[in-house]
Amino acid sequence: MKFTVASVALLLAALAVAAPQNRNNGNRNGQNNNGQNNTNVQNGQTNNGQNNNGQNNNGQNNNGQNNNGQNNNGQNQQGNNQNPQVQDGNNDVNQQSQVSQDQALLMQNAIDGWMRDTGIVSNFLNIGQGLQDEQSFKNQAQIAHSAEVDELTNKAVLDQFMPNNANVKAANATLSNGAFQLVVDRLEDMAMQGRSQVNGIDDINKDRCVNVLPNIDAYMREAALTIGNGQAIQQSVRPAACANVVAGQNGALQVGQPPANYVNGKLQGRPIQSNTNPNIPATPQDDDPK
Repeated sequence: MKFTVASVALLLAALAVAAPQNRNNGNRNGQNNNGQNNTNVQNGQTNNGQNNNGQNNNGQNNNGQNNNGQNNNGQNQQGNNQNPQVQDGNNDVNQQSQVSQDQALLMQNAIDGWMRDTGIVSNFLNIGQGLQDEQSFKNQAQIAHSAEVDELTNKAVLDQFMPNNANVKAANATLSNGAFQLVVDRLEDMAMQGRSQVNGIDDINKDRCVNVLPNIDAYMREAALTIGNGQAIQQSVRPAACANVVAGQNGALQVGQPPANYVNGKLQGRPIQSNTNPNIPATPQDDDPK
């Protein structure tokens, strides 16, 4: 094909006309690309628009990690520096272990065992009233009694690793004033005498919910802090009745109050008792209420 001078001139003129239009289209396309940002300005999202606030115009330094990233909303303001990891809802800050790894394992096993025991006892307190068969009632009371006595074995393990802990000493003082012994005595009564002693369930709840389980929880907390390194704090298993037991009301004991007729941790006039003073390690023979 041959081009004349006239045809070439016409072609150049056409290209000159088309170029501004392409540039205008480019500008319009740019507005489309940045239109989202304009909308974002109206909606209060200017700093997060992808086009005008991206890496080219207001990149990471302006609206990236420094403004909206980890420094403002991330770990530095709400992370470990201002709000360190906690072990429970009481904001117990993680701390280094105060015991060796082997000792920590022994303590953890004791914690787990103690928690299982509280669950066994609480289960009997939940179901005991409904056990109409005499032998079934005695059997379940016996299981609960054995678990209650076994708690002392686990307690003794924790005591040896926290001999100077003031909170543990305070908890032990209440447990050993008769609060713990009453639970054992009444479980023993029910295991031996059956449903004629079923009111022992109520006696236990009015003592145990106020002065036993909360002090076991104190042991759990101090043991976890002694183990350290983020050890979770466990809580003793409550029977359903604890939800309705208020210290000092409807026959429930006051906090720290020894049970009636208990002196130095023992019920006066009781001829036979299991060895359940919290300060004396239990033996397998103590599990047999004879």
